[in-house]
Amino acid sequence: MKKLISAVTSLAMAATMVASVAPSMAIAADASKDFSVRVIDSADVTKSSSSTTVDVSSGDVTLLCGFYLKEGTADTGAISTNFGISESCPDTSAISIAKAKTDAPTFSGKIDPEFGDFISNGTSLLTYSEDQSSAYGEGAPKLPSFTFSWVGTKEQWTGAASDTYAAAYFNVTIKKGAKSGDYKIDFYDYFADAPTNLQPYNQVVTMNQQIYSALGSGHSPLNMEGLTITVKGGDEPVATTTTTATTTKPAETTTTTKAPVTSDADIELFYAQDEYKVAPGETIDLDVMMSTKEELEVRGMYLSVLVDDGITLNSIESKSAAFGVSVDTSWTEGGDTYLKDPDFNGNKIHGAVAVGLVDGEGNGAYAKTERRVERLNVTAPTEPGTYYVNMPTTQFMYKEIDGKAVFWTVNYTPAKIVVEGGEVTTTTTPAATTTTTTTTKPVATTTTTAIEEGDHLPGDANCDGKVNIADVVRLNKAIAGKAELSAQGKINADVDYDGDQDATDSTNILKAIVKLVELHMDKAPTDIAY
Repeated sequence: MKKLISAVTSLAMAATMVASVAPSMAIAADASKDFSVRVIDSADVTKSSSSTTVDVSSGDVTLLCGFYLKEGTADTGAISTNFGISESCPDTSAISIAKAKTDAPTFSGKIDPEFGDFISNGTSLLTYSEDQSSAYGEGAPKLPSFTFSWVGTKEQWTGAASDTYAAAYFNVTIKKGAKSGDYKIDFYDYFADAPTNLQPYNQVVTMNQQIYSALGSGHSPLNMEGLTITVKGGDEPVATTTTTATTTKPAETTTTTKAPVTSDADIELFYAQDEYKVAPGETIDLDVMMSTKEELEVRGMYLSVLVDDGITLNSIESKSAAFGVSVDTSWTEGGDTYLKDPDFNGNKIHGAVAVGLVDGEGNGAYAKTERRVERLNVTAPTEPGTYYVNMPTTQFMYKEIDGKAVFWTVNYTPAKIVVEGGEVTTTTTPAATTTTTTTTKPVATTTTTAIEEGDHLPGDANCDGKVNIADVVRLNKAIAGKAELSAQGKINADVDYDGDQDATDSTNILKAIVKLVELHMDKAPTDIAY
């Protein structure tokens, strides 16, 4: 595992070395860069597409495909990516991938046609793997995939654009008679150095050491688009969910994907399925989805979780796909065991999620709508019945007015779990969990009276008398040089008492918000044991 992890880290190191020898140029950096997987016209390799249709009624079909980098400025120094067969395929045993023998140019030079990894303007490595989950854990592919790394030596492209030619070539084969439906070659995005979570596997490092990724906090945006192969002429398609997220739930118990609720709220939070029908004691993933009517800037997020009696909350994912960042989480087993302190609205809760989203320039994050904002793993009760998973407090901060936090309004629809098997003996339908019009713009959050200078409240960076996600946002802006803390705010923000207000303090305040650590009046934070 250490050897695999070092591959991504060494990529960034290699980019550093390349930057040290590359000529310095005054060039404008791209606002974002793009990865894609495409099918290629074997008669003209400059023609490619992100989708295609094949007929497998008469035999196997093999397609020449490629991985592409799209950028406007030729400043990429290093690439790392992981893509492969998606678990959403109707039949994963009917699709395979393999390296392709080709003498076609790559985006930065020409590769050895005999599977060599040397190219004229850099070095690349395309590696096949059957299963990477044992090495990297959560988020890594369990199906066949490729890892690709590239380190360049010149800021130039082979063709007219960066994606005129692929960066790497490979073959996809669909077997004769494969089930009809959409087969996908998609990107697997995860951290290669968990639990540190500093190295997203999919990333670009420029000659000037700017990093593009979808997961890394403070990185520039990296967009990724997979390849869809529509298969016809095979067996009838099997029923599958439309979500591409990995789930521990058996296929026969899934239902159709839930459509987002339409309301007047700024943000819709809902689950990937209208209803989860499960067997007693079954373990499932609940994907919390986010939908917005328009692009919204978010500077901080806090979610609390409360499950019905009988449900066990096993874990809360440590990253948010909607925002492309790692998050701080904590949870208990459910039942009568709650987090040490209630949430911001005084509710006893079983779990919490918090993250500050201000980058190094003092800007917030823009959520990717219709993406998973969080994933909860739960074990259903053993008694048949209907149960709910609620979020009593859902806060998405978007600005400050006179130092006070203002939040987007949120409409949250609870997860409904129906435990089947025998006579229904338990039904839990509390009013608080069945309502679908919960908003989180309480007056108490935005109009609290500032505490007097000299009142010490560890973590209260904005001096409003509370410790919440707004303090993390305020501190991060101050660290980025985009805001000033008052004298008392500096004292409150220095929660580790080292004399500085820095990222360590920000992290500790986040951990305190989700009840992972306890802040003290006279000493550094200490872990909370449950």
